Amino acid sequence: MNSALRYFKTTFDLGTPLIQGLPVLFKDPEAWGRATGMMLKTLKDPAVRARYVADNAEDINRYLKYGMHIGSTEATQALQQGGWLARLPTYATSRPTEIAAEGIAANTRRLGAQGLRPMAVVAQRAGAAYDVFLDVARIEMMKGLENLAGRTTTAAGKRTGGISSFTYDKDMAELAQFVNKTTGVISSRAMGIGVNQQALEGSALLFSPQYTRATAALFMDMTSGGLRGDQARKAVASLFAGQLGLHAAIATATGQEMNLTPGRGDFLKVQLGDTMVGFGSKSNALVNMFVDVSKQATENPEGLMNWKVWDNSTFRENSFLKRLRYQSSPLTGQALSWITGTDAIGRTLPDPGDVLTDPRELGKYVGSQLLPIWMEAAYENGDYKGASGVYEMFGASARDVEHRTTRRELQEKYFKEDEQFEKLRDEGFTFTEFQKHPRYRTMYSAMQQRHPDLVDVEEKLKEVAKDFAWGEERAAYEDKISVARTEQIKGKFSPDGTLITPGFEQIALEFEQGINGTRSGQVFREKLQLAAQRYHSAKAEIRKQFPNLVEQNEQYYKGNDEKNKVNAVTSEYFDFLQSPLSRDAFGNMNYAALDSFMHTSELKYGEEVMAEVAQLKEERLLDTPDGANLPEIVIDYYQAQTALRPFWETWKEILSPDQQKEYRSFAAASAGQKELLRAGNRRLVILEDRVKKAQDRMRMQNYEIDKYLMNYYDYAPKNRRLMAETRRLTRSIRHGTN
Repeated sequence: MNSALRYFKTTFDLGTPLIQGLPVLFKDPEAWGRATGMMLKTLKDPAVRARYVADNAEDINRYLKYGMHIGSTEATQALQQGGWLARLPTYATSRPTEIAAEGIAANTRRLGAQGLRPMAVVAQRAGAAYDVFLDVARIEMMKGLENLAGRTTTAAGKRTGGISSFTYDKDMAELAQFVNKTTGVISSRAMGIGVNQQALEGSALLFSPQYTRATAALFMDMTSGGLRGDQARKAVASLFAGQLGLHAAIATATGQEMNLTPGRGDFLKVQLGDTMVGFGSKSNALVNMFVDVSKQATENPEGLMNWKVWDNSTFRENSFLKRLRYQSSPLTGQALSWITGTDAIGRTLPDPGDVLTDPRELGKYVGSQLLPIWMEAAYENGDYKGASGVYEMFGASARDVEHRTTRRELQEKYFKEDEQFEKLRDEGFTFTEFQKHPRYRTMYSAMQQRHPDLVDVEEKLKEVAKDFAWGEERAAYEDKISVARTEQIKGKFSPDGTLITPGFEQIALEFEQGINGTRSGQVFREKLQLAAQRYHSAKAEIRKQFPNLVEQNEQYYKGNDEKNKVNAVTSEYFDFLQSPLSRDAFGNMNYAALDSFMHTSELKYGEEVMAEVAQLKEERLLDTPDGANLPEIVIDYYQAQTALRPFWETWKEILSPDQQKEYRSFAAASAGQKELLRAGNRRLVILEDRVKKAQDRMRMQNYEIDKYLMNYYDYAPKNRRLMAETRRLTRSIRHGTN
């Protein structure tokens, strides 16, 4: 079955010159050109191959003696290994006498395939052309390299003109293996791999085990000495130098930036129309896999230890398994898809019950699994424009430009253009770094409001995300967090509009209007803290529901980059402020707990990071969901916590170290406890009086501190300016002018 599916997926295209033949193109363009020409001639006349073999019989026989491969390859071998299912299209070209000779069962299969005659012709010609290209490429490469065999080598590694019969056979064998690997062929038997292991690799592990092994072996040969190592190094160097050169030329000609980051989907791709097009060889796939896994090994090695292949989140966390799944055999890939509920790229599969019970769904699913790779690309790439399929048919790696790519282009464009971000740009922020800014969500929302095209692409992305399990999960997580934050600010209501729990808006309105004509700062503080604690608890519960996503977010902010650290500690800081630990028994800021938190954070992240956090605290406070802005009085109250610290900690400034030790517990005590302490220790009364006088002086001298104490702690004013303002306000209220 695997062989049959492999045959259907790989036979009906003309991509061989730019997939298996890509290393040949850059190593020996002349051999590649001749092989491509013979391949195209074979599509018209299959007898071309026989004539070429006859014309080059002497060379071929000599090369075969040294191990050069010729004949059927991994893809066309599937025609035999896949049994009658893989050979189904070829029955359409059989004569009636051949059908009769096969018996009833075979007749049924043949007669059922008569309608497939056009496909049969295409399959036979495409399969023959595939083999012809690779055979001719190997033969022509051997012709060009044969003159290197048997020549002596100097200490500098250069080959001289003398022919040595002693090394000729050895060199020819190495050259034969080199051209085999360069064209994606390797002898499993020569490597000591048994028939059973070969069957296991082809049926349960890899889509193209021989091609994968040959490419990996070519890379490994670069570390070898002799002619094999020399040619491997030149082949790989020319392969990537050639790709880079072509990519740079096309990117420059079309005014695009080069995509030179391996491990990404756009590696060495350029945008042609609405399609991202690049090279599709196995060598690039292995490089991407190596870079992806190496990056994770340094940034998130824990993820590589997750081998729960039955869980779809594993393939997001473990880049090795993710890349390996891309290379898996057809049946193994399908088995993993149905076990995890998602395909290799994370799309949610249809409900199994619908597929098994609805003939239309079953036919649609089975048909999609039999589509050739290039037709599958045309079908799956978004708007079904077909451009991706055309590129894939001729060997390119192509996909329609994703909405995500369009969004990124718009984001970076507007980040560079909008005046709103001028300060961030001056500070050296890129858009990627801006995404980790404490106020990213609010500022990005403002960007969207100015640019409707950005809103449109965001809506399209939301629709696409519905097809992916991770998209549904992230959307659900973000929606829940947004709802919890909105309820903290605007209040929680029942479906009929009844207020269940007040938010900052109701608390602020109640405080500003006063209850029975009076305002209580203590009640205001207590209610704000209850609202903050409700949000803190709700957020903790939501995080428990999405452990994998929370872990991914934490990994996103790990690393030595200072902006990562700033964002991490800023998040931790606001989690602390929303928690009960941040307040004492009176609802005041617990500065001792805050100091402990800040000291621990400074040891963990460093002084520079904490200094930047101090500057960003207010910006993070203002970062709210759309349509849920913090009331001004709530913002003012939170700003007061920093301004009032010198007042609450006056005793630290005026008392000696010994006196501070004695006074510390008294300052943190409740009113009742203070009465008992005063009665038992006259010294505390004296110290308290000193502190109170110092605080009064501070209030008289500092308008801001006195105003905060009057507004939020019910203190009578002592600052002259504030007293005058209060008298004027009282008179205006009395006379009805306010």
